[in-house]
Amino acid sequence: MKYNIRTLPARFGGKNVAYFAVGLLLLNYIGAIAAAILLPQVFKRSVMLPGHIIPPLVLLFQARKLDKANYGKEESANFYQFLWQLVLSEFVSFPFM
Repeated sequence: MKYNIRTLPARFGGKNVAYFAVGLLLLNYIGAIAAAILLPQVFKRSVMLPGHIIPPLVLLFQARKLDKANYGKEESANFYQFLWQLVLSEFVSFPFM
């Protein structure tokens, strides 16, 4: 541990933490897709479905890319930045749902 800081990747390994995070995000996307299908009176399907089907596919692609890079420092930073782009895309699309 560098500088005696206990982070999740330092304790459990970068691969395990990344898998856990991707799994949680995928569950959230599945929930949003289910909400769009089951509650059409609340959400606009034309926005919700593509907006919650395409990003998890890209997330899986980025996670695979991270795995192939063996969780290197640069690729991990790129993946982290991508996660923030997902958050921003949710904020931007929220008013249209």
